[in-house]
Amino acid sequence: MARKEASIYKRKDGRWEARYVKEIGVDGKKRYGSVYGKTYTEAQQRRFAIIQDTRMHGATSFSLILSDIMWEWLQSMKNNIKPNTYQKYDGIIKNHVEPCSIGKSNIRFLTSSSLSSFADKKIAAGLSAKTVNDILIVIGLALNYAEEVYHIPKIKISTIITTRCSAIITSWHRSRICSTNGTPVIQARKFALFSKRKLSEVNAWGQPFHTVTAVTLTVEKNVIC
Repeated sequence: MARKEASIYKRKDGRWEARYVKEIGVDGKKRYGSVYGKTYTEAQQRRFAIIQDTRMHGATSFSLILSDIMWEWLQSMKNNIKPNTYQKYDGIIKNHVEPCSIGKSNIRFLTSSSLSSFADKKIAAGLSAKTVNDILIVIGLALNYAEEVYHIPKIKISTIITTRCSAIITSWHRSRICSTNGTPVIQARKFALFSKRKLSEVNAWGQPFHTVTAVTLTVEKNVIC
């Protein structure tokens, strides 16, 4: 059985009422309209017809470009969130979404795959998993808004988790790390950086670095799921 929409409910007089967003004021507040029907389905269909008619005749103008939707959503939230939160969201849109190709995409054509690819590029550019997750969360909030206001189905957004895995650093790996000439101290520092071990831990092995045959390496790996 399909889940009923929260914006459609049965009135005390027995009729069904379906609410929809008529407009968003300059103050960011939503103004709603209502249609009625004898049944849930009738009210739902009447609301859908009004929304379609409004779009066809241009009674309301809006952009379905992702960055525009995000700015519109942020404006609607301005009076409901803390100033520092507003600034954070503003920075995410301005610095991480708007300049990218995905920010110029029509949200009707966004896919989970395109968002995952966007996240991969951000990770490759050096952003942390937490920062990329924050960006994806803000995109998700804006898409929730688009779903409510423009009735555009929201796509699934994958988040990034950081996992830890272990591997064995063999003599071959060691030779790759030490492929350039350097003192044992430099080599130890390079290995510590590569393996994310503390330099003091590497030095505590009590033997020259080049004599280490194999050690267990624990690394972090970002996984989109």
